Amino acid sequence: MDIAIFLTGTIKPYNVPNLKRVDPLEREQDYYNSIKKWLLLGFPIVFVENSNYDSALIESLLSAHKECEYLKFEGKVSHLGKSHGEAEIVSFAFKNSKLIKECNTIIKSSGRQYIKNAVKILEDYQPRELYVISWLKRYLQYADSRFFIANKEFYLNYFLDELTFIDESKSIYFEHALARAIHKSMAEGKRWALPKEYPICEGISGTENFEYKRNIFSVIKGNLIIKLTNRLLKNDYL
Repeated sequence: MDIAIFLTGTIKPYNVPNLKRVDPLEREQDYYNSIKKWLLLGFPIVFVENSNYDSALIESLLSAHKECEYLKFEGKVSHLGKSHGEAEIVSFAFKNSKLIKECNTIIKSSGRQYIKNAVKILEDYQPRELYVISWLKRYLQYADSRFFIANKEFYLNYFLDELTFIDESKSIYFEHALARAIHKSMAEGKRWALPKEYPICEGISGTENFEYKRNIFSVIKGNLIIKLTNRLLKNDYL
């Protein structure tokens, strides 16, 4: 099972609505700190950045690992909202990343965060049985896109198409596109699953500019929700 970690980023945001953490030097350090942790897992990383920011700090970090990629380009649609920018990054990556073309399983995460228990969640991913692991919320219409694991074919056959329907002016976000892609894949016989553990996120929210909650109370609450939801989804009642 060939695995790659796909991290998305915007180091120098320009005119992005609803974004509070905007200082490029702070954001660059956020990405650097996160990537350092992801590298410790031993998987190749592709980091795709859409402000065409030339970060010597990140370049030196990733260039020490020849299996990793640091791709950057000038995004054209970020002024429409974060979802449009994220979708543009995903589309660019699938057109230009050699690493993504060569792997079978993609761990997708926002670049400025690290999932402390990512390996434990990955252990439940069996490519012959599962197509995508993601946390569906809000009456299953919204998927937590900060972290999910999927077969590359999920992107090619479902997700990339759904990204074209994102329209923040109509409250259709990246998370809705991910949820809809999951539903379409299930309608064609593919299997989706919730993570069996609450993803413990380390990092700072760019939208709200605060550190993600990862105290013991939030972890216990998250795991309880995950376990109850998994139990409800697999039970038959009639």
